[in-house]
Amino acid sequence: MKKTILLLTLLFLGISLQAQTANDSIHALFIGNSYTAYNGMAYMVRKLAHSQDKKLVVRRLTRGGAYMRELVKDERILKALREEQWNFVVFQEQSRAPAAEPEKVEREVYTAAYSLDSLRREHQPNAKSYFYMTWGRNNDEYDDVQRRLSVSYLEMARRQEATCAPVGLAWQRVRHERPDLPLHNPDKSHPTPLGSYLTACVFYCTFFNEPCESDWYDKLSKSDALYLQRIATEVVMEHGNRWKFQEKDVRRVSVLCYNVHNCIGLDKKRDYNRIARTIIDAAPDVVALQELDSVTQRNNGVYALGELARITGLHPIFAPAINFSGGKYGIGVLCREVPLSHRIVPMPGREEERALLIVEFKEYVFCCTHQSLTAADQEASVQLIAEALQGIEKPIILAGDMNSTPKDKVQKKLRKLFTPLTPANVCTFPADKPDRVLDYIYGYRKNGYKLTAEKAQVIYEPVASDHRPIQTLVRIESK
Repeated sequence: MKKTILLLTLLFLGISLQAQTANDSIHALFIGNSYTAYNGMAYMVRKLAHSQDKKLVVRRLTRGGAYMRELVKDERILKALREEQWNFVVFQEQSRAPAAEPEKVEREVYTAAYSLDSLRREHQPNAKSYFYMTWGRNNDEYDDVQRRLSVSYLEMARRQEATCAPVGLAWQRVRHERPDLPLHNPDKSHPTPLGSYLTACVFYCTFFNEPCESDWYDKLSKSDALYLQRIATEVVMEHGNRWKFQEKDVRRVSVLCYNVHNCIGLDKKRDYNRIARTIIDAAPDVVALQELDSVTQRNNGVYALGELARITGLHPIFAPAINFSGGKYGIGVLCREVPLSHRIVPMPGREEERALLIVEFKEYVFCCTHQSLTAADQEASVQLIAEALQGIEKPIILAGDMNSTPKDKVQKKLRKLFTPLTPANVCTFPADKPDRVLDYIYGYRKNGYKLTAEKAQVIYEPVASDHRPIQTLVRIESK
């Protein structure tokens, strides 16, 4: 009996020690393509860390030639972010994409960087994001391409309040100082073992904020390895604050507002997939939707918001405004984050009753509405909205089809409470040939928070609904 107890005790202690070791380890996830995969670079970082008595666990999820906009949809990555715990998450873009023309980088690269980091924020809020600045190809355009890559990666890190690992700049330094050390493979693109070792040294310095001084040289000569360690250390440590963009008490929320016309387009076709694709491509954190049927006869018993939620993978909150055709008709919200609570406030409408949907999240409150066609009802709604928001101590965002133009009296009243966060000179209705602004996103400015638009756009979608969607990246600064 004593032997059995002793064995069980030792087994329990072994399990406990294993768990403690796992908990004490630092876990890093590398997401990218062949520039991350070549020569086992991520595992080189681990070996450098282990040589300095640091418990680093690494995992890489890569696809050859992949763009970040493709990696956003990779189920392996989504699963890893949802189900595992990470301290560091590294993002790497396709090698040429960040050096493209600025308009394309803005449209494709920065949007994808935001989408990827949003997934990290949702599932790994305590992890740190790192953007892996890569290198130019070994040709006559190298320095110009490297300049553009550097600008783009630093901007990605700045926008996401993340850290940039300045690998490309370390490569550039070695390339100029020691052209005898081949960092590029003969394909002029991928790294040699020397190039991957230098990359790993940069990540060591960036992760741990200390010099890379290791006695693990892989298969390199000692002199070459120590030289690469020194360059990585100098590039990272001598300008450490240049690579870090963490801001205190600032967060960003990507907001989409879309009157979907019950998912019936100007071509008279009801197409949930078409509307859902527009939402997926925009990659918002939260969406305000108007004109939604819920199990009505005219909708063939379909719960429209639920169908959109199923396709997009977002959480639905429906707010019925009226009973209609055997079901309900109203507005709704789709969101990445599970809401803490919501409530529905009735709004006046002589042609039909309206609603205000107030959804509370951990760090902000989001409101969706669809206002009356009647000016008197619209103006009465402003007071009701103000009363509904009294006492809320979190930042507040309001979005909706307001059925009024920027010059209308009701908009002047709203601007006393809210800061407009969408362009007043880009029309949203009708979708095929817009000639007026009816859809808006606002930031509430009466409870001490400062909400501004870092990026705002009317999305070009001329058929899927009778309105065009609007999107704003809202920057929220604390009191």
